[in-house]
Amino acid sequence: MTPRMNPSLSPPFHELDEYTFQNLCCELHGKQPWIATCDVYGTRGQSQRGIDLLAHRRGSMEKEVGQCKRYGSFPAAEIRKASAEFLKHLEYWQQQQVKRFILFVACDLDLTQQQDEVYKQRDDFVKYGIEYEAWSVRTLKLKLAPH
Repeated sequence: MTPRMNPSLSPPFHELDEYTFQNLCCELHGKQPWIATCDVYGTRGQSQRGIDLLAHRRGSMEKEVGQCKRYGSFPAAEIRKASAEFLKHLEYWQQQQVKRFILFVACDLDLTQQQDEVYKQRDDFVKYGIEYEAWSVRTLKLKLAPH
């Protein structure tokens, strides 16, 4: 990853290789105080049922999952596509007591179309009892700061 001269600019996470970005997201998710463990779910070639990360909440059987997207841009259509990939396996994940889905994205999600799509996905997922979050590069930077 190329260092930035201007520290106010977001880190170029999209320059990381895909596994380094995935591991970064996994470790960051695992640092959340209510998470007991977080691991990469599956390897290349295995069916991952629309996720990359599987986290277990402390003192509970409930789980959280994440999908990692390491791109320099991520339009609204890709947000829909990522969500749809998870929802294809909804029944399985509901049986596993998944309560939150996080879309980890290595770029900004500042466009109104992207933000509108994230809110639409939140509304759709809540119908299934699952919280939906999108962690853009800005959110990742903020969550990494204390560590």
